[in-house]
Amino acid sequence: MVELQEIKEMLNIDFDDKDFILGDLRNDSVIIIEASTGANLEIIKEINNEKLSRLYKTVQKLLIKEEFEEKSSDSKALTAKYLKLKAFYRKTVKEYGN
Repeated sequence: MVELQEIKEMLNIDFDDKDFILGDLRNDSVIIIEASTGANLEIIKEINNEKLSRLYKTVQKLLIKEEFEEKSSDSKALTAKYLKLKAFYRKTVKEYGN
């Protein structure tokens, strides 16, 4: 999961006033990602695949940025990342199980 400090750096926030909101967005992003892709963060941590973890964090950062800036979640970039994460997650989980 992306750390609060990474989120603040991505959004160019250097004060703590928004930490509660950013923490909520981070937690919400985990739920949204799992609902959209099936990618379960706990399983990703267990598998410990660097490429999958980086892809998950990329999707999470993009989602948090869009939600923070109140942009539409219908962004093509976000949809493309969802699909990539979904496919790679399924492939990696299948390989891990064998």
